[in-house]
Amino acid sequence: MSIWVKELAIAISAVLAERQEEFSLQPLRMIAIDCHPWSGHLSFGVLTQQEIDSSPILANPDEMAAWTYFEFPSDSVSWHSTKTLAEQMKQAYFRADTPKTIAEHYFNECAKALRTTIVQQAIDHYPRGKDFRLSVAHPDTGQEFYVPRLFGF
Repeated sequence: MSIWVKELAIAISAVLAERQEEFSLQPLRMIAIDCHPWSGHLSFGVLTQQEIDSSPILANPDEMAAWTYFEFPSDSVSWHSTKTLAEQMKQAYFRADTPKTIAEHYFNECAKALRTTIVQQAIDHYPRGKDFRLSVAHPDTGQEFYVPRLFGF
């Protein structure tokens, strides 16, 4: 596992631990990483079952900007460490001969972070709704980089 993935996983799990109480009665339907290597933007959103019940179209990661908990960690102290990760990602993108390959690399790295034990354990403390899933989708094409495990998420 790369240091980049490890640091992202630590930040995600820390934010989830900090904000857990907020969702004790709201089952989650999706956690989606919002990654834009070309602009150095890195965040994640949380979608609740209640939101999908009110507006089923929100179940698509393309709609994450409309989620109540879009950019979920932005006010969390634990997320500040990702500014360095986002800057590393942006610099690599602009130095690359093939920026598309670098972008895909970072989408895959985000997916790896979601698969880590530390993140999976943090998610286990949250109530999850039917069809809960994780997502790392390319913001322009919608290509999904997080492939669920055969058993579990």
